[in-house]
Amino acid sequence: MTLLRAVACAGLLAQVACSGAAAAPPRAAAQSDWDRARNRLESARARAPAQPYVDRVRVAFRAPGTATIGGRGAVAVSPGAAMRLIVVGPAGVTALDLWVTPNRWRLSIPAIGLLQRGAQSAPASMPIGFFRAWLVRPFVGRLLTIVGDELVLAEGGAIERISGAIEEGRGRMVRREGTSIEQIEMMAPSGADGAEGRVRYRALSTGLEVDVWVEGRSTEPPDVAAFADPDLPEGTQ
Repeated sequence: MTLLRAVACAGLLAQVACSGAAAAPPRAAAQSDWDRARNRLESARARAPAQPYVDRVRVAFRAPGTATIGGRGAVAVSPGAAMRLIVVGPAGVTALDLWVTPNRWRLSIPAIGLLQRGAQSAPASMPIGFFRAWLVRPFVGRLLTIVGDELVLAEGGAIERISGAIEEGRGRMVRREGTSIEQIEMMAPSGADGAEGRVRYRALSTGLEVDVWVEGRSTEPPDVAAFADPDLPEGTQ
């Protein structure tokens, strides 16, 4: 059963359970609903930064049965192209180094000797799709349909269901790709005005949780070297 069909069936079953009788199919979205949905989506896209930037962040990664990995650091973002997140632990050493582009990724956790990289897809235990959807290519999917307040987007092989005030930097996304189901909550706006932002990620299939607190934006542009593949010699792409 497809995701969209499952959503429709769940809504119909709920109506039957409440009324005790068969209910009419849900009302088809009117043109005004589509217009509002497209306006919300375009406003959210317009709000996303267009130029490279660096945010100061505090990050916590939690996986079931393992210790929390976290600390403070910075994330450099080149919208549409790449991001590089480096987190420094309490001892001042690199706790995590993550590089993500639309079709490649690399994750290093030096403390446990982990170094993995891959192409577009990634194991469900790694939040690569999260960072792509949040920072590298936010809201790029094609609008498929509207379910109540939710916008349903298709992006590559993923389906994204988005709700909330996304045009104001707050909202929720449930992202499904293959057997992986991920939930992203944007709890507060972030930006050059210095307002603290917070984003929470949870992989429903694995239990991995990531909290990111955005503590401010640098006034200096990022070094372009931050977006190159860390395993390639300096100056190459």
